[in-house]
Amino acid sequence: MKKIRKSGKSLNRGRRVKKRASGLRSVDKKRFVKNRRIIDVETGNRSDAIVIPEYYQLVFSDIHDVHGNKIYKKYVLDSKSFRRRAICSSKELIVGKDFNQQYEALQNILSELEDEMKSVIKGHSVFFWLHLYRRIAPCLSNDLGANTSEAVTVNVRQQVEQAIKKFGSLSSQDDYALSSEIDFDLILGGLLSQLYKRIFKKDVVSFFERELKVSRQLVLTDFSIDDVFNIYYVEGLSYQYWYISAKMRSLGKGVVLSVSGLGDVNEERTKKQERLILDFDRRNEEDNIQLGIASNVGTYTASNLKEVNSPHEMIAVAYINSFRYTAKDLGLDDLPKEFSPNYIPWFINANDFYKSHSYLSQKFFKKFGFGLLELLQFAGFLSNYIMSDDPRRKLVNESMGLNYYSKFQRGYCVLSHSAEEIKSSILKYYNDLKISGCVQESELESQIDAIFEHVFLNEDKQKNIGVWSRGPQYVLIGIEKGFLCDSSSWHFLIQNMFYGLRHYDPKSIKGHEFESALADILKDNHFDVVMNSFVIRKEDIKREIDVAVRIQDNLYLFECKASERPLNFDIGNPKTISSRIMDFKNKLEQAESLKEFVLENKIGNNYDLSWAESINYFVVSPFTEWVWDTSPDLWTECKRFPRLMSVHGAIKYLTSEKSKLVS
Repeated sequence: MKKIRKSGKSLNRGRRVKKRASGLRSVDKKRFVKNRRIIDVETGNRSDAIVIPEYYQLVFSDIHDVHGNKIYKKYVLDSKSFRRRAICSSKELIVGKDFNQQYEALQNILSELEDEMKSVIKGHSVFFWLHLYRRIAPCLSNDLGANTSEAVTVNVRQQVEQAIKKFGSLSSQDDYALSSEIDFDLILGGLLSQLYKRIFKKDVVSFFERELKVSRQLVLTDFSIDDVFNIYYVEGLSYQYWYISAKMRSLGKGVVLSVSGLGDVNEERTKKQERLILDFDRRNEEDNIQLGIASNVGTYTASNLKEVNSPHEMIAVAYINSFRYTAKDLGLDDLPKEFSPNYIPWFINANDFYKSHSYLSQKFFKKFGFGLLELLQFAGFLSNYIMSDDPRRKLVNESMGLNYYSKFQRGYCVLSHSAEEIKSSILKYYNDLKISGCVQESELESQIDAIFEHVFLNEDKQKNIGVWSRGPQYVLIGIEKGFLCDSSSWHFLIQNMFYGLRHYDPKSIKGHEFESALADILKDNHFDVVMNSFVIRKEDIKREIDVAVRIQDNLYLFECKASERPLNFDIGNPKTISSRIMDFKNKLEQAESLKEFVLENKIGNNYDLSWAESINYFVVSPFTEWVWDTSPDLWTECKRFPRLMSVHGAIKYLTSEKSKLVS
């Protein structure tokens, strides 16, 4: 695949609709009778006779055209009113002087918003809501609030989907059916046939009906216009949920809060706080998953989509296309250039991830009852199974084209296979590879039942799902006669799979793993790494250099800090932030003392750094970290880069330095 290019057109937020819910666009109903070659995106089938829309498109477009004002009311006005009422009822607690009381009051409002989402979502199945929600484009109405950026969009949508998986029904499966087994007049609660009969001739309606029968796709049945209103209402509530969590993050960073008469929470930021928060948000948005993934224990794995002969190692992850990349940007040459899918592909190399985390294998098995290697192998095999319906087909190095269009567009696919059929196909592929020596031998065969159960969502597991934490995640959701396989769930499932492990790293292996990962990434980005996990000696004094980079006569020392970051960091837990600041203060002091040691001792028993005319020091974390002050010792001379940086930040800084020095 080509490298993704940002399209100015796709990034233009001005295109978002203010006075009606942005998402499904109006559809020109007449264009569907043109004689041209097209693709049915649900099935991947081609037709040379007539353009076939996805079954829901005309109905949803009509609902948006006719009921735009009602959608806007539910989406923007009603969700905002609910949040404001909740704030007003807790106003005295939020503006009180007790810091912990303020935080708890805001946390209680999150619970109220969850309960309101639950009241809507519980009326339908998990499949119903995911099917509906993933057909609404991932962008937010600007009227929801001051920040509707791409990063916020991703956050809001992930929260909606966690709420759907937590509160949607798994026992009731009567609100959808196979198009081949349902009367045409019952699809979308009858709205489909009513609209088609109104705008098309009888022979065209008959054609659509026959095509739907043949396609055997899952369609919504127990459906009404209110369901469209409600899914927008839930997304609006999720935005308000994000709004409250953003205030909690600011509170955790020491910002004073006040409440307006309407029920809005105002942040009384100092100039210093404003600069620091804006900088943190910028760095956080830049640290996207395309570079790599930091697991919750702090070990980093680069996103390595390389030429491989082992497609089973590549776990295909569907990631929300909030930037609205087009088919042209994605290099999908056999699709319309301006087609903008709701999800874009991202890959985790299962083998690389296992190598980075193999030190956890024993503790992992003890906690879960199956192996880390086996889980990652299963993920790779199932990922390929999801994309191809046959794990023996190669996913990487094939044209994504129609396969992408029909399956990746929604971030999930439906498999009309039993659990035993899926497991049997995976094990057959595994055994074929084992015989040819193309896969590491494991206990996958004896553990596959337990692993399958681990990634499968059932009613007992729903109560443990967290909305703001985006965990736990489940890839498989049972539906009638098969499974919904959610490729987007791999991201958080793999990233957070080690939560709950205790005393898992007594030999401090993960620190060296992170050092090696950083060194390899910097080398891949064409930087001269002169030392990596190297102990320098000057007489009887020893100091360890994690990673050292040379640019001309300048030495850059990087101390690596691979520490767990608790989940509640994402909602600004004051104790977590305070503890993390203390840890990084100590690490920065250690890095500065290393710099001073090298300055005074450029030549030692086993090293010669006499060429270094200048020496700079930094601390690198797998995560985007909060930098708590603007004091010079926390920032580089240009003040654009903090000395506490992420992997992506280190690359950006060194790139800037190289450009400045070479020019």
